[in-house]
Amino acid sequence: MDVVTRTEVARRYPTPALEKGLDALELLASESEGLTKTEVARRLGRTVSEVFRMLVCLETRGYIARSGSDDRYSLTLHLFRLAYEHPPIERLTTEALPIMRQITRQIKQSCHFGSARRRSCCNHRPGQFYPQQRLLRKGWWHW
Repeated sequence: MDVVTRTEVARRYPTPALEKGLDALELLASESEGLTKTEVARRLGRTVSEVFRMLVCLETRGYIARSGSDDRYSLTLHLFRLAYEHPPIERLTTEALPIMRQITRQIKQSCHFGSARRRSCCNHRPGQFYPQQRLLRKGWWHW
């Protein structure tokens, strides 16, 4: 869906609370050092009280966490875990694993499975099966 269509849909079916929450998540995703609630409010053009309620909800649900003495909010790995539970990723991983195992045996090097999005790459699954086998359970690596 392109931006124009999203804007039209947003105008027709407004969901301000959801949009504020998603804006906050996207903002925090772009800040590796985290942000205070005042910084989040200023960057989103919202009041501190609006942002505070939203941040409390996101923190309670495990999407963000406070750290440091200045109460900076940053993303947790919750979204990362959700991405691994998404069935298309599981199906794609299931299809890729036998091929990755074969490649690692042949070249005796690690093999990685990722996808490109804009200017970044997400590494979905390490395929380093040589010299020891790594197992995948619910999207996390155990060895």
